[in-house]
Amino acid sequence: MGSSKIKQGTFLTKQKIGNVRNNENNGYQKGSIVRLKLENFLTYDSVELSPGPHLNLIIGPNGTGKSTIVCAICLGLGGKTSVIGRANHVVDYIKHGCNKASTTIELFNPDGRNWVITREITENNSTWKINDASVSLKDVENLVMELNIQVGNLCQFLPQDRVADFVRMNKHEMLENTEKALDGFQPARNGRVKAKKVGPPVMHEYHCQLKELRVQTRTVETSFKNTKEYLENEKQKIGRLEDDVKYFQERQRHLERIEILNKKRCWIEYEEVRQQYVQEKEKKDVLNKKIKYLRDKNTPLEKKLSDASGKVQELDSGITILSQEAREYGQKVVNRTKQFEEYGEKIQEVVEEFNLKKQTEEDRKQRIYMWKQQLEGLENELESLSVDHQDVFPLLSEVSKEIAEVSRKIYTIGSEKENVKTSIEANENRIKGTERHLNKIKDVGCQRLEMLRRKNKSAYDAVIWLRENEQKYKKKIYEPIMLQINVKNPEWAKYVEAQIPFNDMIAFVCEDEEDLESFMKTLRDEQNLKINVVMAPKTSLDSFKPPFSIANFKKFGFHHYLQDLFEAPNAVMRYLCHMHHVHCVPVGNKFTKDNVECIINQTPFKRFFTENHLYSVRKSRYTNQLSTISSEMRKADLLALSVDTTQVHHLSEKLQIFQEELKLWKAKHFEYEQEEKQLNVKQEELRRKKKNLTTVRDNRNSLIAKIALKKENIQRVEREAIDLTDAKKKVTEKILLFAKKKSQILQERTKLIENCLESHKKKVKLALFHAEAVTNKLEAEREIFEASTTIQEAEQQLEQVKEVMDNKKNEAHNLLDIAKKITGIHPNEELPEDLKKFFAQLPQTVDEIDNEIHKEQAKADCLLQTDESVVQEYKQKKQEIKKIEKEFCNKMQHLEQLKKKIEEIKQLWLPCLEELISHINMKFRKYFAALGCAGEVTLSTSENPLTNQKRAAVWYS
Repeated sequence: MGSSKIKQGTFLTKQKIGNVRNNENNGYQKGSIVRLKLENFLTYDSVELSPGPHLNLIIGPNGTGKSTIVCAICLGLGGKTSVIGRANHVVDYIKHGCNKASTTIELFNPDGRNWVITREITENNSTWKINDASVSLKDVENLVMELNIQVGNLCQFLPQDRVADFVRMNKHEMLENTEKALDGFQPARNGRVKAKKVGPPVMHEYHCQLKELRVQTRTVETSFKNTKEYLENEKQKIGRLEDDVKYFQERQRHLERIEILNKKRCWIEYEEVRQQYVQEKEKKDVLNKKIKYLRDKNTPLEKKLSDASGKVQELDSGITILSQEAREYGQKVVNRTKQFEEYGEKIQEVVEEFNLKKQTEEDRKQRIYMWKQQLEGLENELESLSVDHQDVFPLLSEVSKEIAEVSRKIYTIGSEKENVKTSIEANENRIKGTERHLNKIKDVGCQRLEMLRRKNKSAYDAVIWLRENEQKYKKKIYEPIMLQINVKNPEWAKYVEAQIPFNDMIAFVCEDEEDLESFMKTLRDEQNLKINVVMAPKTSLDSFKPPFSIANFKKFGFHHYLQDLFEAPNAVMRYLCHMHHVHCVPVGNKFTKDNVECIINQTPFKRFFTENHLYSVRKSRYTNQLSTISSEMRKADLLALSVDTTQVHHLSEKLQIFQEELKLWKAKHFEYEQEEKQLNVKQEELRRKKKNLTTVRDNRNSLIAKIALKKENIQRVEREAIDLTDAKKKVTEKILLFAKKKSQILQERTKLIENCLESHKKKVKLALFHAEAVTNKLEAEREIFEASTTIQEAEQQLEQVKEVMDNKKNEAHNLLDIAKKITGIHPNEELPEDLKKFFAQLPQTVDEIDNEIHKEQAKADCLLQTDESVVQEYKQKKQEIKKIEKEFCNKMQHLEQLKKKIEEIKQLWLPCLEELISHINMKFRKYFAALGCAGEVTLSTSENPLTNQKRAAVWYS
């Protein structure tokens, strides 16, 4: 819109702006806008308006800038962009192509120079001026607030985009905004609002005070009621505690009596133990005297025992010497016996050696006889052979040549077969590699399913369930679209993803409505899976044809429609054509990007793709001008994994060729195997024939060798003959020598046995004297033992008495410490005289004290046992009740003060409010009547149950 200046129409006013600037009232209110000027603001280059003092109307068709003036008033008076409800940033209000914008608003001042507020908006910030003086936003807000201009109050300033917010206001918000808009003014008697304010804006302030006081009153009343209930409960509790306290005090008196008796009991126990200690000490002195007497009486017996022990030791030494001498003679006898036996064994060995030679000679003669018999048999067998060995060699030579020829052929066929096998293995490896490559290309479904699990777990679970239960439905239910689509070229996946939203990518496709309802009920309602399900249209896929042939637009770089870039089941493709028009959206290249302007003007496409961008063309409803939105496409995510059909076809053909070649190689390998088997059979037959001929040849040679070996063995054994006569002579000489030595040893052994017997006789005599000496020693030991036993018994009695005395002493010390500790006496002090006198009045024995304690304990047990904390609680509650009673009085006074203050403010607020609402209602009815309608504005009031005060709200109808 070009530069212009709008003047006031005659239907508004004929007042000239110059008069307003001279501060003549002319019907203007304080703060009224008398001039508005905009520079580079939204649709305006430059415009200036001069409103009249009363109703002003701006009329024009859509898009001519009426709302722009409203935005300028709001922003020019310090309002926020959120009040207007359009753009979020003030910089968005600068006219397109300009660096800054400005608003100038002149406000009427009846007391002097008008206020001129100027705002300059740049991309970085805004600057403010009042009457050409630079100020801050806060200064502008203070001036606007002083003039009671509220651009944020919908009852005073209602932008076009905030009408819905005005309608949504409840009656309480309507009342408060009405108070804010008209606070400080009062209606004149003639029904008009006075031109000057009658005071500060207090009506809304009174209302806020009433609300605050109402909250305080409710809080104080609740606290007052709770305090009162708490006070009554505490008084009831302390009444119940009084009886428990009396019982506690009575029981304490009995327990104190028991405590005193227990103290006296400790001193009595100590005295009894001390007397027992004295008695044990006297017993110890008597036993010490007895032990001394017994020891003096035992001295002569010890001398007698000593003499007897000496005699026994002397005889032990003699017996030991004779025993050693007898053992030495006995050992010498044993040694001579061993020598005698050794010579007897040597004679036996010589005899056995001669017998062995004799047996060996007999065996030698037997072997010679047996070998001569075998030699005769071998010679007879050699003569019986019928085949002359000279005729075998030509046959062996011929068979060996045939075997060599067959082996060569087998080797040649084996080499050929290995070559064929190598070719078969190579071909099988090529087939496996091709199949792996083909499966890897085709295995997109599993990878996409895993991606679906990461993107949407509910959809993944639904796919798993559907694969197990698809037989339950009439027609096929297709898994999510992202699993059904196969983009022919992975580079085209980004176009498909940019056209189809994510929610549809993860949606299931049904062909039957009943299947759709059943599927949704099972998975959404019963299994609580958040999934998307869509219905494929009934229309056939043939009806979705592109409106224009893509060949007509190849000059613009378009090469395919989106539908041509991917494959999908018929039902899925019908849904995508119906919902996302994939059959109508063309795809271009870099040339398309460089000629976008030309394409927009010369082609019918409203949406198309270039190499990396998506373009959408729209026409304005107001100006019929075209606008274009472009967005850069992201890399493919869901469909990045696709099957390359060209490569799949190429690999399939390649795999078929490899399989045909494999069949030919396997057939050839089978032929070689059959030929090899026949040659192996022939080779085996020739080997058996050769073996038979070799056996015939080797048998004769073997017999000749065996005959020669037998003859050689017979000659060798005949040379090994033994001279038995000479051997018998030597044996007789050795036996005579050994017999002489045995006779000599036997004489020596007899002499040694006689000496050993003499030593044993002497030892027996000494043993008799030793037995008599031992008897004397035992008699002395018995007498000493009896005396020692008496002493030991006395010493044991002494030890027992000492132990009892020590125990009693320790027990007495412990009881004394316990008695002093219980009585409260210092360990180094004695029992005070006054306490002795007091204890003298009590029973003097433990039994009497125990009876007295039992009686007192029974009396205490008869009373209700009360915890000491009850007494403490009783004292605390006494103090708490005093505090609560004081707090109760303070809250009662505070509540009365709040009610009084509410009544005072209400008397100031409500009459003024009722008068204002009455005035508004009169005007409202008048204007609606002029429109041929009826309406009223009423003040709705209700009693507050807590404060007995009225709550007010405005209602427009």
